[in-house]
Amino acid sequence: AMGKSLRGVPCVVVVSVVVMVVLCCVDGVVCRKGKIAGVVDLRDPTQQLPHYRKEETMRRLSVRRHYPSRRYPTPPATATDHSTPFTASTSTKDHHYNGARKTRTDAAGICTPQQTDTLPTLAALEAEEQQIRAQLAAVRKGLSTLNAHTTATTNHTTNPTDNSIAWQVLQQIRDATSNTTTSPSLSSSPSLSPSLSSSPILSPSPSLSHSPTRSLSSSRSRTVSPSVSPSVSPSPPPDYPDNPVDRASLITLWKATGGPHGHWAYNYNPHSPWGLPHTSMCSWSGVGCTYLPYGPVEDQMYEKRVDSLNLYRYNLTGTLPAEICRMMYVRYLLFGMNMGLVGPVPSCLGTDMLLVFQLSLEQTMLTGQFPPIVNLNNLGSLTMSGPLYGTGPNGFPMGMERLVAMKGMQLQHFGLHGVLAEDHPLCQLRSIEQIDLSYNTLQGPLPMCMSALVNLTTVNIANNPINTTFPKFLLSLPKLGTIELPYTQLSGPLPANLPKSVSTLYLGNNAFMGTIPDWSNLTELSYINLDSNNLIGPIPITLCNNTQLQGITANENALKGNVPPCLLELGLRYQLQFVSFEHNHLSGELEPISCPNNTINTENDENVNCTTTQLRMIMLSHNRFNGSIPHSYINVRTMWKLVLNNNRLSGQLPDRVFEHTALTEVYLHSNNMSGPLPPEFFRIPSLRFASLDHNQFTGTVPVDIYGNHSIVALSASHNNLTGPLPYSTNRTRLTSLVSLDLSYNNLTDTAMNYYYSNRGAAYYSFAGNWQMQATASEVGNNWGPMPSGEQNFYNGYVCPRLEMIDTHALFEVSPIYYNFTLCSCVPGYFGNPTQNCTKCPQNGLCAGPNMTWPRGFYPVFQNQVILGFLPCSDPSTLNSSDCNAFNNCSLAWYQAGKPNCRLCAPGSEDRLCSRCICESPSDCYYRRHNQCSRCEAPEVTYSILGAVVLSIVLIVLAVMALRIFLPVAFTHLKQAFECIAESGTLKVLLIYLQTTIALNGVWPTWVAQHGIHVLELANGQVIALGLPCIIPALGKPVWEQLIYLMIIPVATVGLAFVVGFVYGFRRLLPFILPKPSKYAQVGIVNDYKVVSTTSIDTPIIEGEADSEEAIEGDAESDEGDGDGTKAVVAGHWLLTWRWGVSVWMFFVYFFFFNLANRALRVFNCVADPLLNGSRYMQTLPWVQCYTATGAWPKMASMAVVMLVVYIAGIPVLFGWLLWRYRKRTQLPHVRGMLHILYYSYRPQRYWFELFIIARRLTLAVLISVVERDSIYRPAALTTVLLLCIAVQCWIWPFTRRRDNILEVVALGVITLTFVGQTSWWNATKLVNPTVGLLAQVLPVTEGGSSLDGDNVLLVVMALANGGLLAVMTMVVVWPLVLWFLRLCFPKSVDRAELFIHKVTPPWLYTLFN
Repeated sequence: AMGKSLRGVPCVVVVSVVVMVVLCCVDGVVCRKGKIAGVVDLRDPTQQLPHYRKEETMRRLSVRRHYPSRRYPTPPATATDHSTPFTASTSTKDHHYNGARKTRTDAAGICTPQQTDTLPTLAALEAEEQQIRAQLAAVRKGLSTLNAHTTATTNHTTNPTDNSIAWQVLQQIRDATSNTTTSPSLSSSPSLSPSLSSSPILSPSPSLSHSPTRSLSSSRSRTVSPSVSPSVSPSPPPDYPDNPVDRASLITLWKATGGPHGHWAYNYNPHSPWGLPHTSMCSWSGVGCTYLPYGPVEDQMYEKRVDSLNLYRYNLTGTLPAEICRMMYVRYLLFGMNMGLVGPVPSCLGTDMLLVFQLSLEQTMLTGQFPPIVNLNNLGSLTMSGPLYGTGPNGFPMGMERLVAMKGMQLQHFGLHGVLAEDHPLCQLRSIEQIDLSYNTLQGPLPMCMSALVNLTTVNIANNPINTTFPKFLLSLPKLGTIELPYTQLSGPLPANLPKSVSTLYLGNNAFMGTIPDWSNLTELSYINLDSNNLIGPIPITLCNNTQLQGITANENALKGNVPPCLLELGLRYQLQFVSFEHNHLSGELEPISCPNNTINTENDENVNCTTTQLRMIMLSHNRFNGSIPHSYINVRTMWKLVLNNNRLSGQLPDRVFEHTALTEVYLHSNNMSGPLPPEFFRIPSLRFASLDHNQFTGTVPVDIYGNHSIVALSASHNNLTGPLPYSTNRTRLTSLVSLDLSYNNLTDTAMNYYYSNRGAAYYSFAGNWQMQATASEVGNNWGPMPSGEQNFYNGYVCPRLEMIDTHALFEVSPIYYNFTLCSCVPGYFGNPTQNCTKCPQNGLCAGPNMTWPRGFYPVFQNQVILGFLPCSDPSTLNSSDCNAFNNCSLAWYQAGKPNCRLCAPGSEDRLCSRCICESPSDCYYRRHNQCSRCEAPEVTYSILGAVVLSIVLIVLAVMALRIFLPVAFTHLKQAFECIAESGTLKVLLIYLQTTIALNGVWPTWVAQHGIHVLELANGQVIALGLPCIIPALGKPVWEQLIYLMIIPVATVGLAFVVGFVYGFRRLLPFILPKPSKYAQVGIVNDYKVVSTTSIDTPIIEGEADSEEAIEGDAESDEGDGDGTKAVVAGHWLLTWRWGVSVWMFFVYFFFFNLANRALRVFNCVADPLLNGSRYMQTLPWVQCYTATGAWPKMASMAVVMLVVYIAGIPVLFGWLLWRYRKRTQLPHVRGMLHILYYSYRPQRYWFELFIIARRLTLAVLISVVERDSIYRPAALTTVLLLCIAVQCWIWPFTRRRDNILEVVALGVITLTFVGQTSWWNATKLVNPTVGLLAQVLPVTEGGSSLDGDNVLLVVMALANGGLLAVMTMVVVWPLVLWFLRLCFPKSVDRAELFIHKVTPPWLYTLFN
């Protein structure tokens, strides 16, 4: 389509093809395909040259840099001696051959040989290159003319640099002649800033302190046109072409670092974009160029080469391409402050950049190692930082010793580490002047070889853990001017013999000790920084001899004495600008300072108007100065900052102020200054910031603060200022006052409206002025709460932060200013802010003026004042507690005494609602499930009781009938009961129930309500069954304690009565009960003849039969004998007595654990957390302990008796019996009386019952005496239980294997249940129970204060205990079940038993057999 529309296109194509062929031949492409010996391209420094040719190249390039006006010498008109080598002082006509090349290309493009014996010089090679470039220039000129003609012919209006055919041909020609495959991009994109004037590199010389970038215009101004001779071409045209290699390299860099995507920013100048095809690369932002000639002398041409590349802080993103190394004439290469640069540094940067003088790679994200330094011999300034690192010694760059021209090196955050050796490569940089190795991990001592770096002027090793004394090599550097060693952990004394050339000394934040030495010989010393050391002693007066001193700081030391006046006068006579000795121990009065000509008025110390004054800052805060402030401190003409806060200054503010003083900032807070605020002080025209708070100033606020419109911030809080606020009719004069703090004074409330309208206000504070009152019209009109909702917290209440409605300035006043109308109590407080809100009591719910508390908590009062709320029960039953049962109790902040509501549910009263009311059987409540339950109707109770008694009578009658009518079945029944009574399983079951009920009291709701109270019978607790409904005395703790105290004596008397009754019953009704056989008489006479038995009543002598018929027959054969009658009577009495003793032993054994708990719990008194000194019983929370009156003294007396008689007596009795009968344990009468103590154990383990007694007593002490919330209780109980399991497994005491297994399982279930319930109990007290797996098992209800009673953990514990209880109960009653089945189904039972024996596993059959 283009060919049809353009007439001249065919001509352009033909000419272009011909020109391409000619140029290929001219450029040597067709001459042996570019392999002509000796032909090199001087633009490409990557070509491998012989060593001598490299030296020649470097020599010539170095000569070029010495020409200030041009980058390449112009050849003269006449030739000179061709054999003279090329130097800076000779003529430059040496572009001709000094020798001859083996092969060359003539002007016609024909390759012709040249017969020579020597190699050509570089001058000849470069002259030939210029000739070739001249030919290329002619071709380009012809193409441009042809292109212009074609454009004019076809009326084509597009830019000639777009994608036209002529432009494409020209690009192909340029690519072929420059030996590159990269063509410049035709797209344009905005890029970043061109300036490098603020580059933070370390300047190696004064000339490097400015930007090295040269713009095109500056290059032109410094370039002189070559001289013209008759035999050469005229001066080159002003528009020189870009070197294609450099341009292509820049385009590659631009694309690789996010330029086309618009990422470049910050210093990048978008008005000088990169990549536009019609613009010179020298006009691109950050690119500096120089001009270099090429072509023959007759037609010399120039081109632009990149001389500097300054992309400092251009927001480059991406990687650095290796093509940047092709720009062989670059001397300044700066990529610093580009955090988007990533990836490694091109390896060619250390080998191919021969002319680079300044390299900047700091604060980038370039990673990996810096390439080894090989050919960077001209590098004079190097700036790098991490994540880059070096591979040389201690993390320095490899090959650093080759940097012979190095002037300045900055390696901050470069990963330098370790101790530098004495032969370190750093010591070989003899020309280096500036070193910056800060922010690394170098360690000391520094090597003495660094003393050879005699040209050093600046040393910065800050922030390295040198951890030694002052480096000694610094003392021998004659030119050293700046020493920066802060944060290096240096210690020891400060050096006194520093080099005289030192001007800046920065030794702060170290551990130097001792005094400040005499540095008066340091005539160039200008800045001293000794902050944060351990210096002591006075400030040396010899510092007054350092007339060049411009600043000194020694803050945070332990200096003593006063500041020498002559030191401050250095600022009046010479160059001292600031003095800072803050946070020291300086003391004394501040002495006036004077001018050298004594122009000061010494009488009143007023004006210090020295013409040579330079003093600007005096900072002496946090010391111990006293006395008044001299007027001269304020009246110094150049003084602009005075810091004297946190001292002991007194007196008044200076009231004679020099009108020309430059004082800008004054900080005098936290002193003892007094008197009125002088108006003259606030008339200082330059005053901007004044801090006068925490003093004792009096009087009113001067109205002059309005006349001085330069004041920006004024703070005079915490003084004794009085009167109304100042008022000025000229409102515009207050616009500069941004911050005003007059809080905590005694100001009144006039003229406040004037402050509301100040447009420049940002913060006004009048808080703490309790006499200021707002008018009704101000609230909501002039000020109001901040929209952000910010608040100020006071004593229990919160008030919103206010802002002025017109200016939106922060406005702080005391709440009384608006009568607390916007204030409210903070969460956790209640009451009225006007009376100071009261802290909400523990477990209370406070909101505003009222206080409530949730159900399950009881209020504690003291002197009509509520102290807090205590939980009435365990956390699982708070929602069903008797405390605040209706959940409607509240208390106002002004209300004293108990609230007008029902604190306890009906039927409960007293502390924690723990006491049940039982006035009469018709109106009686008893304790059940941590609540007071109402008794049923008396008729129901008596009916149940009668049914129980009737059932017992029927059972007795049935047994008697069975004895009469079915004697064989009766005998089997009696054997079944004997098996149960002597079974170890019964003992295991009894101890398990007693321990579990006493130790584990937290059960799921359905367990607690449906059966757990029945199991309490195992401990003899009958209250939960409702017996207080029949016997109200059981509901009273004293009577209950008395009943348990007397239960064994009463039981003993009752049992004696039963024994007598049975004995009489046997005498009166001999036909009902069998008579004792003769073998009973034998047992009476000689116990040792009885060797075995099958029942309590019938002993069997060795060799006799054990059938009932034989025994009865022997008894009947003796009826006629007179002596036999007496034996029968004695036998009846013996059997009855043994039966009574056996029952009494079981009764005592049964009640021992319960009696121990009841006696010990009386002394388990816990302190009330709210009432100091008050203690209450943990089991009976309404009974107060350690009082002279009340229930507790009576209960304690009975408990002592129980402890002596029962708790100590019963174990002694059991031990004595076992010891007395230890050798007769198998006798029938011993077995009949004491079988509960030993018969279930193996014979050699008859004493194991004493261990069981000790275990039960230990558990009783831990359960009843130790507080439930004690941190030691769970650990102690768990330890005891685990120890018992270990002893059981080790001793294995029971006769039956079944009983041993059940004992281990029972102890294990008790332990696991206790641990689980204790963990649950403790977790309920946590606001957020996050204790690992436990937090996942224990679900938290709303509020996080209690847990669900039916959670997984408690249900699992209940099921485990229920399963164990069922198994042991079945094992115990199995003999009765088997007796009943044999009685009803004798044959079927035998067959079933035989079948079960065959199919049942042995361990299971043994368990029930």
